[in-house]
Amino acid sequence: MSKKPMYLKRRGGSKVFWVSALLALLLIAVWCNRPKPAVQPEPVVEERQEIISESVFKGRVEEIVSPKFGIKAYYMFQKSGLTSVSFTFIQSGKAYENPEQAGVANIVAQTLKEGAGWWSAKELRNLMGSSGIKIGFSVSKDDFSGQVTFPNEQKENAVKYLREMLLNPHFEDRYVETAKAGAIRAIETQKENPSTELLLEFNQAIYGDFAYGRNPIGDIETIKKINRRVLVNFVRNNLAKNRLFVGIVGNIQKEAAEEMLDNLFGKLPILESREIGVPYINWHRPDVNIERNIPQNIVVYAAKGTCRKCEDFYPLYIANYILGGAGLNSRFNQRMREKENLTYGVSSWLDLNDNANILTASFSATGDKSERAEKLFEEIWQEAGEKGFTEDELQNAKDYLISSHNLRFASTSGIAEMLAYMQKYDLGVNFLNQRNQLVKDVTLRQLNQAAKDYFDSNFIKGKIGNINK
Repeated sequence: MSKKPMYLKRRGGSKVFWVSALLALLLIAVWCNRPKPAVQPEPVVEERQEIISESVFKGRVEEIVSPKFGIKAYYMFQKSGLTSVSFTFIQSGKAYENPEQAGVANIVAQTLKEGAGWWSAKELRNLMGSSGIKIGFSVSKDDFSGQVTFPNEQKENAVKYLREMLLNPHFEDRYVETAKAGAIRAIETQKENPSTELLLEFNQAIYGDFAYGRNPIGDIETIKKINRRVLVNFVRNNLAKNRLFVGIVGNIQKEAAEEMLDNLFGKLPILESREIGVPYINWHRPDVNIERNIPQNIVVYAAKGTCRKCEDFYPLYIANYILGGAGLNSRFNQRMREKENLTYGVSSWLDLNDNANILTASFSATGDKSERAEKLFEEIWQEAGEKGFTEDELQNAKDYLISSHNLRFASTSGIAEMLAYMQKYDLGVNFLNQRNQLVKDVTLRQLNQAAKDYFDSNFIKGKIGNINK
């Protein structure tokens, strides 16, 4: 159950709400997925402050093309002391691993910058630390991603360091073994965390043998077999320039940005496209129940969702916000938490993946309240589908989603990441300028049609706790 930016990849939607148990579900769903590289604090500049304060995004995004290799990127000039390049390789995430090497993508993401080219891991850390260059990598179900952020005067060094990491990583044994040991420890302790235990079995129930149902960390036996050769082969067989989407933001001229694309990614290979298919999901399968003696039962639901470019994306996005995405103001929280005191909090979100789109919701409740909480949750869910929402609820949701939109543009790294995923989802260079209008254009009829289509009795439920007491 991924994570996602700016409701583009549901690392996407707004899942920043409350309670640790729910946050654990959300984080484990994208285990080691999209760790954000640390970004140096940026000077406050007048242009960015104007962008944030406007109700309509005023930045200008362009598609640029590198002169030698034809590598495309979304680019935005911004007056800032830093420049950020965010990049994503599609068809290169955990779901695309060879099952006999499950866990390799995570190990690569952790060790790719531990020595490369002419520099040892220690030398690279010292060089980047003294120059203010930040480089980080992450992996999700579908993608392998990275980001480099650097002071403008350090562009040449940043390009050199990142290029060598992508082309000539060392994968020194001591760092690889440390990463492997950490992954194995994490797997061994998964059942000590009820949220993790539930999620693993719940994902297996939803996806079956499909790749999304695998343990996102990997398998102990396959991880033990990972060595430098396996890691090098993963890089060579996945990080290709024809699988690449890039976002560039900063105080860099267009021509320089185009040349930088060639210098960074031009020597990467061209690889064939590959597909892993679409999972069959039985929405009428039996519930997942795990008996454990824990203080609170944890309950999770999954139902069919919609794709990022589907016509009903915004109606469902807003419907989900009203129902369970608005924090304490959501219908779920108002009735389950505020009115009946059944839970500390409940949340729902859109989980957007390349091969399956899921609506997910979760809450925790003490054993004596769990049965009532589940019953009320399902009543609220199906009531939304049968009766829909009101004009006031729609307008309040629009007001918040529009007014909060530009808060996402407070850093070059955040915008660069959005640009990369705008390119991936083919949203167009004007998406950020048009997004608020797309929200405004949703009608009550469209909203309630989406509710009718998605909030029905077709869902899968999982629960861990004192179920039989």
